[in-house]
Amino acid sequence: MVILAGVSTVFTIKRDTFPSFDLGIMTVLTQYPGAFAKDVELSITNKIEKELKTLTGIDYITSLSMDNISSITVTLDPNVRKPDKVKQKIRDAVGRRW
Repeated sequence: MVILAGVSTVFTIKRDTFPSFDLGIMTVLTQYPGAFAKDVELSITNKIEKELKTLTGIDYITSLSMDNISSITVTLDPNVRKPDKVKQKIRDAVGRRW
């Protein structure tokens, strides 16, 4: 009886293997093939950062410009009420630059 109850529980118990969670961080990666780090910074990184600084709901922005690649990490304000809305505004802001 105990074994039968254990086997039936294995198939009916709700388990979440990969629970969803949100750290409130977004990364914007852009490529500029053949460009040096300074060109990437001036042509891509600075322009995107300027656009992102106009948004509310962002705690801080960090960026890294390398040869061919720009990486911008945006950390959302932990007290923001609608993080999905802020994330969409970030996507829209990046899309406006390109």
